[in-house]
Amino acid sequence: FPAPVSVDGSVNNSSGVCMLELRICAVAETRCASCGKSISVPMDVPVSLMVVTSVNEDNEEDDK
Repeated sequence: FPAPVSVDGSVNNSSGVCMLELRICAVAETRCASCGKSISVPMDVPVSLMVVTSVNEDNEEDDK
């Protein structure tokens, strides 16, 4: 990566469910598969994750 990678995002808590929303922007340098010349490829990657902070341990009946 010839320049810094940019990451912007937020975390939202809605009724105990936390969602992590990110956007990762960067420029990657690689080589062209056809001619071998160096090329720059812009990247814009959205990421969405559900974050679990605790687990309900009252599931004893599920173990039976």
